[in-house]
Amino acid sequence: MITQKRRTGGFRLELPGLRLQVDPGPGCLLSTRLAGRSTTAVDAIFVSHSHPDHYTEAEVLIEAMTRGGTRNRGLFLGSRSAVEGYRDGSGDYGPVISAYHRELPERVVGLSPGDEVRLPEGRLEATPTEHGDPTGIGFRLEYEDGVIYYTGDTALVDGLFDCIEDAMTAIVNVVRPGSDRIRGHMCTRDVIELVREASELERVFITHFGMKMIRVGPGREARRIERETGVETIAPRDGRAYRI
Repeated sequence: MITQKRRTGGFRLELPGLRLQVDPGPGCLLSTRLAGRSTTAVDAIFVSHSHPDHYTEAEVLIEAMTRGGTRNRGLFLGSRSAVEGYRDGSGDYGPVISAYHRELPERVVGLSPGDEVRLPEGRLEATPTEHGDPTGIGFRLEYEDGVIYYTGDTALVDGLFDCIEDAMTAIVNVVRPGSDRIRGHMCTRDVIELVREASELERVFITHFGMKMIRVGPGREARRIERETGVETIAPRDGRAYRI
């Protein structure tokens, strides 16, 4: 995030009847524009937790989704910390949007693992994570063509295996290459272990690369995951569109 060697604006899922912006971090709006995509063509926004690389432009995206606040439309979905704020012994987290911006979408929903919400197309279930923000979540998105699983930021914990087991597409945040773990995140070896447990998986996208991963080469690590699991693995390039 602080070097911008790679962009940190999250990603967008475009499905029939649903355009979902996920974790709109720094540069989200500009990156969308540079990629030739509409900045206002958003139906829902998802923020997995209240760390700035995942939420910095959440309010900007709300403004885009609601056409500058002129239309009360769309959904804002997020962790409890992102929507309501959360405090424990380790510190304060969120909320990441102002009271004013809470009033702009048609609906604002704070989610904990296991909570479900109906979308314009499909159903989203919040999934567990183990990360610095104790309320952080990922999601399982069930729609007419299958299941998409997004890990969010998390260490490899048992709860993730049930989430990916029947997914057809997985989007996995992996910070470091090889077995070089950092607290609250996955490395390449963790992704291999996770993907091996999935029975329906057709494609894996790895993202959220740290500087060590960038130096080694995300493409190289993607090829390693694919070689050891037999599942197609893609390290997306900034501004590119990929078929799910």
